[in-house]
Amino acid sequence: MNKQLRKAGKILLGGLLSIVLLCLLFFGVLSLIGKIGISRDRIEQQIFSSQDVPETWLFTAEKIDNIGVCLYFPSDHSNHVFLTYVNHPGLSFGYFLHSKETDSQIQNSVKVYSIEGQPEKVAVSMNQPQVTQLVIDYGDYVADHFIDPKRPFAMLIHPKVGTTVTEDITLTFYDINGNVVPYEEGHL
Repeated sequence: MNKQLRKAGKILLGGLLSIVLLCLLFFGVLSLIGKIGISRDRIEQQIFSSQDVPETWLFTAEKIDNIGVCLYFPSDHSNHVFLTYVNHPGLSFGYFLHSKETDSQIQNSVKVYSIEGQPEKVAVSMNQPQVTQLVIDYGDYVADHFIDPKRPFAMLIHPKVGTTVTEDITLTFYDINGNVVPYEEGHL
């Protein structure tokens, strides 16, 4: 009876080790084929180690379930880099770098980007125009977003209110004097 218990224990242990090895192999293959990204909570920190952004730079970021945008800049606002991350649907885990940009237009103005395969848009600016407000008109609903006029910003613009997706939204940026701030459009 004692030999049978030992034999059963060895079979159970061997089975468990096999399952662990198969899981490690599975996640190793997913990692090799680019299906494991970084977690939502680690996007900002990962940038400093993998994208050659100086650790002394400041950042602003916004993330939702399927996309994240981060803008990095030195304290004097003289330079910048912004990155977009996408969490792909299906068998993938985490966020993946979609684009890394240093668009000179955002240094002095506001730029709104559409992102390939994503319904959201991204608004980015070093905020020299001193934008204080973004008004999004969805047609039957208007949303106000207030912005610190002294800080650069990177924000996601959602094309839906509740469960309704609105393709045709109107964006209006305002400066500290209430004047409309024009913006450029781009594609990532």
